[in-house]
Amino acid sequence: LDFQVDERLDSAWLDAMASEWSEGFEHGVYRLTKTSLATPEALALVCAAARVPAAAGSYAGLKDKHAVTSQHITVRAPDEKGWRGLPPDMEGQGWRAHRMGWASQPIAAAAIRANEFTLVVRDLDAAAVDAMCQAWERLLRPPGELLLANYYGDQRFGSARHGEGFAAEAMVAGDYGRALRLLV
Repeated sequence: LDFQVDERLDSAWLDAMASEWSEGFEHGVYRLTKTSLATPEALALVCAAARVPAAAGSYAGLKDKHAVTSQHITVRAPDEKGWRGLPPDMEGQGWRAHRMGWASQPIAAAAIRANEFTLVVRDLDAAAVDAMCQAWERLLRPPGELLLANYYGDQRFGSARHGEGFAAEAMVAGDYGRALRLLV
């Protein structure tokens, strides 16, 4: 796939992790890499592979189904002996999970520092590459700050009201009130 997302965790959250299970650190922290799976779908597959209920799993943020994504999840050990049953590595069709350590709490959105995006653009001739580079330069302002909203696809541009249109379409048309209504 030509769209990649790599979730980066906050250093304070990473520093608070333990390298081994202990009482108070019952949540296995995994780096989950997935392709063609929505985050809840992949988390359910990980929990099934770990032989724990789906409710034992948590994620920090939703990542696009139509991308190659790396993100973080936690899986709570079922009991004080059950941590041995949480494998250090698990894998299935379209996903792979590697345990990084143990956390005292399930992971949540506050643990995310940033998401790094990679887009691959193919089949451009020299003129198109030049035009793309010029457009990129216009989006930057000193000192290298990007002036671009962090939105992508239906996940961000979709509407809370199914069938009533897309917020991005209203934004592009300049109808910001309608865009806000569709998002809220």
